[in-house]
Amino acid sequence: MKTITSETLARVEDLLKALGEVRYRSLFGGYSLTIDKAAFGMLVEGELFLRANEQSAAYFTQRNSSKLKFTRRGRAVYLNYYQVDSELWNDPDLLV
Repeated sequence: MKTITSETLARVEDLLKALGEVRYRSLFGGYSLTIDKAAFGMLVEGELFLRANEQSAAYFTQRNSSKLKFTRRGRAVYLNYYQVDSELWNDPDLLV
């Protein structure tokens, strides 16, 4: 795991420790994040992407947040995960 990704993972674990143990596994060139077997995010190249539901997707869309993209067979595939920006990082209650 790259240093920047390890640092971001430590930050995520610290913010979300009240919800349970954050686990990770390699997936799509990044790391899938789970708590109690529920997937909630991805870490890709040191960036956190959160899985969106209808409410949070509206929030992220309004903020023009980037969706998680990976390439499969030469084509871009966008997942329902949105990048956490600095403003959201700075509001731990909203992030949780």
